[in-house]
Amino acid sequence: MQSDYLPSVLKAEDYPSLIPPGGRVDTIAVPAILAAYNWPAKTERYRKVEHFVQVFFDRLKYLQQPPFHPKRKEAVLGAPLKG
Repeated sequence: MQSDYLPSVLKAEDYPSLIPPGGRVDTIAVPAILAAYNWPAKTERYRKVEHFVQVFFDRLKYLQQPPFHPKRKEAVLGAPLKG
């Protein structure tokens, strides 16, 4: 289980409306990825995935700014994946 779940902490700075100042909640974290099927080029589904990826990458910096949640700043688009 320890290879899949990592120790983590939720802090008041991260969730001020849920955790009182100076408080913390010990928890676990699960690494996550966003993946999509590689549809054949020039198909409608390929075009939709391509459009999403382009818009997502173009707007990620915007999504990492307030009023969006500060945890979005921790996204690493170039992180290596095992296997």
